[in-house]
Amino acid sequence: MNIKQKAAIAVALVLTTVVPSSKAANDSANEGEDKLFLRGGPKKGNPIGLGGNIPSPDGSTPMKDRLEHRQKVLNFWTPQLMKEATPRHMYLDQSAGQDRKLQEEHIVDDPWDSGGPVLRSAGRLLFVMDEGTFICSATTVRDQSSSTPNRSILITASHCVYDDVNKEFASFFLFIPNQDDGGSDRTDFDCTNDEFGCWTPSFAVVDNEWANKSWPNNIPADYAYLVVSNLGNRQEGGIVQALDRVVRGMEVSFSNPELEGTSHALGYSGKDDPDFRYCVQDLADSNIFFGESSPIQPDGYVLDGCGLQGGSSGGPWINNMKRNGRGGEIIAVNSYGPSEGPGFMGGPRLYDNSAECLYKFAKTVNESEATGNGIVVTYNAADCGSSIYVSGDAYIEN
Repeated sequence: MNIKQKAAIAVALVLTTVVPSSKAANDSANEGEDKLFLRGGPKKGNPIGLGGNIPSPDGSTPMKDRLEHRQKVLNFWTPQLMKEATPRHMYLDQSAGQDRKLQEEHIVDDPWDSGGPVLRSAGRLLFVMDEGTFICSATTVRDQSSSTPNRSILITASHCVYDDVNKEFASFFLFIPNQDDGGSDRTDFDCTNDEFGCWTPSFAVVDNEWANKSWPNNIPADYAYLVVSNLGNRQEGGIVQALDRVVRGMEVSFSNPELEGTSHALGYSGKDDPDFRYCVQDLADSNIFFGESSPIQPDGYVLDGCGLQGGSSGGPWINNMKRNGRGGEIIAVNSYGPSEGPGFMGGPRLYDNSAECLYKFAKTVNESEATGNGIVVTYNAADCGSSIYVSGDAYIEN
């Protein structure tokens, strides 16, 4: 029985999203980049995203539909499907354009055992893409503003929420914060043995620069956000507080970081479940790292020598974080590494592009605008006040 049949049995819902494996995405040519085909939920029946429901007068989604959405996701993620989930890991194999003098005293790939807000805020992200279940990492963003009292925001990688080859959103998002809480539990879908339970994001937000191109030409836009409703998204144990208040969340910086000193990259391991792991390496410009002669200019950062593996995609890069996991701000997310050879981790920058505008959009857009599993947004010259967005079930040809 394939994943679509299982999904139909679990929630009486036929999935129509088609998302390739990471290898297929890497091997794909860039044919059809002049056409944009967006679809979030299935054409028939109710989409798994909340946006297809009749909105309340304030643009939100009725509580009944929130609860139904959450229950569909929880019913779908059986222990077997969780066990079958594999990392969605993206590769970029190019020769570095500089001498690689790795700092032996830096951390390559170790378990994070210092706790702190970063452990509470980050978590494992599970989702469905075509014929399989996948895992990435995501982090709860700290937001003290009063403009988003009913939602929390996760930051992750675009390739963890949207298939750039078949032009479709993933579905059945499930977020488990603080899963590596010192216990022995693996990804078993017993939400009661995870301190903060399981959360079901409503929809994703990505930039059109990711959606309308194919890997690796869209690496600079490999950042995305997931909107988590704090209403009707209660955890096991009866806790009904907002996610970003429960786990505290991490600050995100949309400023240009100093390319001096080191940065932490963290994420959940697919191989060493349920380990939350990290590396510490010198922060470098990816274009300098690959060299001017490289056919691909990722236009972001590289942590040369970072050995984080599949499952860590979408996890945070944090500057100025203390050893106890406190302080610091997110400056990038785990995006890609080599398929073989010496390890490194690449990530997109979050400044001088649409990252901040996209974040503001995720905080304020009405749930009723998301008619599928996500929204693709186009910004003109990164002007947050000038945007065009298309929801999941819409079709556009440029």
